[in-house]
Amino acid sequence: MASVLLVEDDPGVVKLLRIPLQQNNYQVSQVDNGAALMEAWAKKERPDIVLLNYLLPDEAGRPPEKIGLTLLRLIKRQLPKTEVIMFTGDRTPDVAFQAGRLGAFAFINKPCELDTLLEVLGSALDSKQPTRDEKTLPFPADEPLTPLERTERDMIFQVLKATGGNKLETAKHLGIGRQTLYNKIKAYGIEV
Repeated sequence: MASVLLVEDDPGVVKLLRIPLQQNNYQVSQVDNGAALMEAWAKKERPDIVLLNYLLPDEAGRPPEKIGLTLLRLIKRQLPKTEVIMFTGDRTPDVAFQAGRLGAFAFINKPCELDTLLEVLGSALDSKQPTRDEKTLPFPADEPLTPLERTERDMIFQVLKATGGNKLETAKHLGIGRQTLYNKIKAYGIEV
């Protein structure tokens, strides 16, 4: 049974997600703030997947803040093989782009259909399972793009197109360094 850590402070969302996830054979644990997430790590909780809200309180009893990206960065540093799916009601494209840069497997806008969430969870689990060929290779096989990587690639392409292929302006617009942009263009095989 795959384990999911739900990092969400809204009891209504927790209730909506917990039961269907359990009915679909996921072992679900939940924390509602950044400090509680750190405590879970201190207790050596190592989920297969983290469902991480973007707006969360840093401590119990405090108002929600935009700490999801900071928590994502910490999770990927401490648990690099754990897949993180970010979700939020904040529809800012920059948040999704930054989440992709920091290693999120996917970014889902709330509210989302349960079928969509289950499909993304299944894809995240599948990405953790090495294929037979990968087990025999002396190096990692090229993996297909995750939904978040596809989003990042498409966003880079759209901004490049809007700037007439000007890489410096594209990098500024996306909030990334020029070298990072060059690396992404090469990695995604974007034709300029």
